[in-house]
Amino acid sequence: MQGRKLLPERQHCTRSISSRVCISSLRGDLYDQSKLHTNIQTRYEWIQYILTGNEKKCRRQFRMSSHVFGQLCNTLRQYGYNGIRRVCLEESLAMTLVVLGHAEGNKMVQDRFQHSGETVHRHVATVVTLLANVMAADIIKLADRKYYLVDSEYPMRKGFLTPFNYLHSSFRSVIERTFGVWKSKWKILRNMSAFCIRTQGRIIVATMVIRNFVRAHEINNDVERSRSTGGTSGHSERGHYNGTCNLNVGRT
Repeated sequence: MQGRKLLPERQHCTRSISSRVCISSLRGDLYDQSKLHTNIQTRYEWIQYILTGNEKKCRRQFRMSSHVFGQLCNTLRQYGYNGIRRVCLEESLAMTLVVLGHAEGNKMVQDRFQHSGETVHRHVATVVTLLANVMAADIIKLADRKYYLVDSEYPMRKGFLTPFNYLHSSFRSVIERTFGVWKSKWKILRNMSAFCIRTQGRIIVATMVIRNFVRAHEINNDVERSRSTGGTSGHSERGHYNGTCNLNVGRT
């Protein structure tokens, strides 16, 4: 009945039950928390398993071959980054690639790499910032006698080329395909609304840097393999990237 009050005994019983439920829930959370990071395969063992196993698995997880992964690690060391505290560079880079390539949330990365959420965030943010703010100046730039292909709305100026014939206009479709493949490969680009504008910009540039780095080094590796075997190697990360251009920030 509406307005009916509980008797003192029933009120006390209800409070006791509620208290026991809260305490039980709290104990359950604490118990579950202690079991979060008990994966029998340690984080570094998992990385080595991916890098030394089937090459397709490495490309699926890290979006690059194991050889290029090692080259990227060496390049980051040349820029002065060797990981933070007890987390090595390889692990720091692997976490970043999983986040960027698969758009995995922080909790999923915690479970995979057996780290706290704060550690995951710190390492991913550090690597993304290094890629976007430092490496980008060397990776994303126009080569000599190269131009940005822009829309006709842009004025003719140094470094910009507006389409003025059919051949130039046809390049636009190549660029669109390149950006389509880029967004498909780095799934975080499809869902960045949760990040602030500055972070979104860094993520975009960081994935451009990685994409151009992978493509350039896969081409070099193919040339070296071809020379060593006396033929043309058909194994390349490029795959359906053949005929596409490097990504540049100046795209409209």
